[in-house]
Amino acid sequence: MYDINEKMTLELLEKEKNDLEFRIATRKRNREAIDTFKPWIKGDVFEVGCRHGVLLDMIGNMGHLTFGIDISKEAIELSRQKGLNCEVQGAESLIESPALFDKFDTIFCLHTLEHCIDIPKVIDGIYDCLKLGGHVLIEIPLQPKEPTPTKWGHYHCFESEDELINMFKIFTHKKTFRQNKHTWRRFVFQKKGL
Repeated sequence: MYDINEKMTLELLEKEKNDLEFRIATRKRNREAIDTFKPWIKGDVFEVGCRHGVLLDMIGNMGHLTFGIDISKEAIELSRQKGLNCEVQGAESLIESPALFDKFDTIFCLHTLEHCIDIPKVIDGIYDCLKLGGHVLIEIPLQPKEPTPTKWGHYHCFESEDELINMFKIFTHKKTFRQNKHTWRRFVFQKKGL
């Protein structure tokens, strides 16, 4: 089911290992995300789709306890080699992980949702893992609909900001950030009681 995403992750890990400019760009993009989301980063932080842990490492260095999941065994192994607390797990299985329920103050989900097949299931899992009043911080690309999976391993193409906002109706939408030089969008949602 996720063969294309596993293959893509392995290619990105290889590029990260061998391409200094790519490593610098990855760290820069994560630093920009942290700077954008800083007012909402609180307490224990969970990253859904943590890949090899660059963002988790940066957040941990800010004094937060961190935890991450990714579908790639190789990526998680690299994260663990850095001393990060990570598990091999797909985002769609969060709903089946009661040990993680109501545990986190902040959840990052950067460039992950578009790689998921069952986004409503992922959203329900994120909701369950987040403490009441906590924030989920999301970054997605906007792109026209095309056959999936795309060459980038996207199983869902978000055409508009409203499409994502409507999917997250069980949360309160707090803010949307539009990146001038990219088609990426960053969103802040807060868990409200049902």
